[in-house]
Amino acid sequence: VVDIGGGTMHVANVALSVKGARGGACRVVCKSGRPIGGNVVDKWLLEAFCDKLGFDMTPRGDEWERIVWHRFTLEEARRVKEALFFREEESFLITPPESLRRLDAKTKSDTLRVRREDIVEILKNRGFYDALSRCLDEVMAQDSHVDDVLVVGGSTLLPGVYKMLEERFGREALSPIV
Repeated sequence: VVDIGGGTMHVANVALSVKGARGGACRVVCKSGRPIGGNVVDKWLLEAFCDKLGFDMTPRGDEWERIVWHRFTLEEARRVKEALFFREEESFLITPPESLRRLDAKTKSDTLRVRREDIVEILKNRGFYDALSRCLDEVMAQDSHVDDVLVVGGSTLLPGVYKMLEERFGREALSPIV
C-alpha cells in the first residue's frame, strides 16, 4: 500500500486473506513513512513560485496582512498543483495588496506560468521522490514479495509518482484508489 495524503507518506506491505478482505482487515507485515504530504508540497511550491516572481511571502512576526496573504497564496499554490493533474500548464496568480508590494520592492510580476515538469523539478530538488524511494526500499528490504500495489491518497496524483511506481512494480500491479 502506497499512501500519500495531505500530511504523510506511508508505504506498507500487508498480507490479506479472503476472510480478512471480507471483513476489511489485513495484517501489516512491514511499513515505512515520512512526514511529507500534500501540505508540505504546497509550501514548497509556494516558496518556489514566489522565488521565481521575486516576491517574499514569508510571514514575519505579527504582520497580520502578510500572514493572511500567505494563506491565500498557499491556497493558490494548491490550486495550481491540482490543476496540473489535468493540464500541462497553469497560471499561478498572486496579486498582493499595495501595502505588501511596498514591503517587498523586488516584486516583478504577479503571474507565473507553471508546467507539470516544473512541479516535478521542485519535488525532485526538495527530495520528495528520494523520500518515496527510501520508503519503498525500506519496506522491500523487509519483505520483497508484492502481488499488487494499492495506491491511495490524493498526493499520489502528484506528477512522477505513478511513473516511479510503474517502473518499480509494473503497470499491471498498480491498483489506484484516490
